[in-house]
Amino acid sequence: MVLSKEQSDFLALSMVDGLGPVAVRRLLKEFGSPEHIFSCTYKDFRFATGLSHEIHSALQNATGSKEFVEEKKYIAENGIGLLTVCDDGYPALLKEIYDPPTILECKGDLVETGMDCIAIVGSRICTSYGMQTAEKLAFDLASNGFTVVSGLARGIDQAAHRGALKAHGRTVAIMGSGFGHIYPANAGALIEDIVHNGAVLTEFHSAVEPSVCTFPRRNRIIAGLCRGCVVVEAAKASGSLITANFALNEGREVFAVPGRIDSPNSFGTNALIQKGAKLVLTADDVLEEMDLMPKKTSVTVSGAIAEPGGRTETGEEILSIFRGGTALHVDEIIEKTGLGIKVLSGALIELECRKELRRVAGCSYVAVKEQGQRA
Repeated sequence: MVLSKEQSDFLALSMVDGLGPVAVRRLLKEFGSPEHIFSCTYKDFRFATGLSHEIHSALQNATGSKEFVEEKKYIAENGIGLLTVCDDGYPALLKEIYDPPTILECKGDLVETGMDCIAIVGSRICTSYGMQTAEKLAFDLASNGFTVVSGLARGIDQAAHRGALKAHGRTVAIMGSGFGHIYPANAGALIEDIVHNGAVLTEFHSAVEPSVCTFPRRNRIIAGLCRGCVVVEAAKASGSLITANFALNEGREVFAVPGRIDSPNSFGTNALIQKGAKLVLTADDVLEEMDLMPKKTSVTVSGAIAEPGGRTETGEEILSIFRGGTALHVDEIIEKTGLGIKVLSGALIELECRKELRRVAGCSYVAVKEQGQRA
């Protein structure tokens, strides 16, 4: 991608050591554009920011630095897009946080989804229960039109991305490093899938490696992009709790999945619930909190409502394909029934609530009872 003059200026501005997003916001308010910032006198600069002469000198030389020239070349050669904090396409909710990133380097399609993003985050070292729960929640939320946002890390984050992709929905990954240092190393194939069904973002330049400093900055972006944040598993000192705190500080909804009281992986989520986070058992709990679903015990499927004790025609159709206790993957169910993913998602929730289907490994289901035993 060839950058415009304004994009180049913003990129250069973001690469000045010692000049963070908050200072950039003050400078933009004072001088209007990066071009005017670069040409301002030290007296005016010091009055606006209180920052040092060294930073002012670095600003004046920003567009000629070796690092800036190399970054522009990297962006052009690797098909990376660039969003600046002043662009119309910059996510509206993210722009509202205290320190919005000056620039976002992007692969994929970051459509304006400001009001329909939900973060799903959790521990890297997690249980199979946590993985399955994250994937299921992401699948159901993506099926209901949400963009699932997470941090690409092993464990819960990657499970969330996979769940959204399996629902043929959108997902956005926020990296804690530059595109020149993909982390974790096993994420390459997943990134390719995400790029075709959403976007991968970072505020870091290509040469920035992942570190204990970069991940908290990534976490504030995850929280800032979203209306709410679901924490699936989190140990006592988990970075996911940092994301939840960012979400709370920015006035976003915080949700938590309960876990065993004797499990270290559930310490953080159970503590969040004690402090007032919304307890989440299914995606319905998130949808209800967002006022996007009637608060009923019945489940709407393709316009039909299953009365208590009853079953929709869609549910009957799905149950009819299960034979002999064989597990069927969601893709197989779609192929055998011809149902769309959104209709199927609601029907599967209904049948799980009625304890007629049980979710097993991945996104597969098995009938709890044989067809001939059903009422």
